[in-house]
Amino acid sequence: MNKLAKKKKYNDKILLISIGVIVILFGVLLYSTSKNNVPTQESVTYKGYEFVKIGNIWQASLIIGNDEQGWQKQYNILFHYNPFEVENIETMTSSGDSSASRSLLLPLNKTYITTDPDYPASVVLSGVEIAKVLGQIYGKNVSSAVIREDNRTESPVATCENATITTGIIYLKLSNETRVYNQGTCVIVEGTNPAELLKASEKLAYELLTVI
Repeated sequence: MNKLAKKKKYNDKILLISIGVIVILFGVLLYSTSKNNVPTQESVTYKGYEFVKIGNIWQASLIIGNDEQGWQKQYNILFHYNPFEVENIETMTSSGDSSASRSLLLPLNKTYITTDPDYPASVVLSGVEIAKVLGQIYGKNVSSAVIREDNRTESPVATCENATITTGIIYLKLSNETRVYNQGTCVIVEGTNPAELLKASEKLAYELLTVI
């Protein structure tokens, strides 16, 4: 074999090795990219309850009981915030009574969730979070209301003045604070904006579920 043929054979060998290396490197890069594109599932554990984030929603499987009625059921509950994100919001339980929210709201025969009819529609979502716990889980009689007459809705008018020992009012209010407090059987849920109001509402919901 002459020198020219040997050189050509050597060059062909180098070319094949180079192509092989490129293919391997490309495969590694492709695998790494595809692996990084797999969405990671975020989860947190709070007092033994596991919360899994699906999109922008936190889901948890909770065992809810009513000692007074003697039942216990398992529910898959959806929240916008996990307990860690709302636990520091001041509520009625901040005084040290961990059952303050439950002992006030669960015995009521009727509860109105009321708000200003001029508030953004997103405020209504805060009421839904509380209503689904009181109404769907605990079977309480819950209705929506507004704090003054408005021809855009057929909801009744209900304010803290309408609260009695058997009828409760939950007043959703935009304010300069984010907190939950009560005036008798009227519970005021405040937030500095609709998102903060939703946080305060979910803190109250977690307390009703004894998660917090």
